Amino acid sequence: MAFNTMFSKLGQISDLSVTVHLLDSIAVPILMYAMEALNLNKSELNSIEFTFNKALFKIFKVSRIENLRFCMEMYNIYNICDRYIMRKNRFLAKLKTLENLSLINLRP
Repeated sequence: MAFNTMFSKLGQISDLSVTVHLLDSIAVPILMYAMEALNLNKSELNSIEFTFNKALFKIFKVSRIENLRFCMEMYNIYNICDRYIMRKNRFLAKLKTLENLSLINLRP
């Protein structure tokens, strides 16, 4: 929903860099809010990835996943699974540094 609203407000702006930046700075944080605190399975990640890919298909006006992957590589866009892993690793690293007695029991 955040992406569709943003995308409709952009109108016919043809600068892909602006659109990709707005997607990355507005819609993706909403889509991934607090996701790092969850243990998502592959099916759940694929569902979120599907939503993200739909937005990218609209931005780049492509219809094949191979073309989308090429566009993502050219614009240095990480997929949701990679973003989730990076965020999860940062979250767990910060969690390990806390000195909260309740959290000490959660450490492996």
